Amino acid sequence: METEVPDVAPAANGPIARKPLVLNGITIEVDPQTLMVNATQMCKAVPSKKINDFIRLNTTKSFIKMLESKTLY
Repeated sequence: METEVPDVAPAANGPIARKPLVLNGITIEVDPQTLMVNATQMCKAVPSKKINDFIRLNTTKSFIKMLESKTLY
């Protein structure tokens, strides 16, 4: 699985310019303000994996609980 990590650099007329996130040749939309990614596009980029397989993992459940406990705003 190939992943291109977004590059963060100063933009000419704005605070941040980002490269697109590309996974297995599929560009994943990333919200520039929240940095949230499009989960549907991520799932399509790795068709051999199913979202249910990811969600049922104890590590995923722990990660989600940790995220839910954080105040984002």
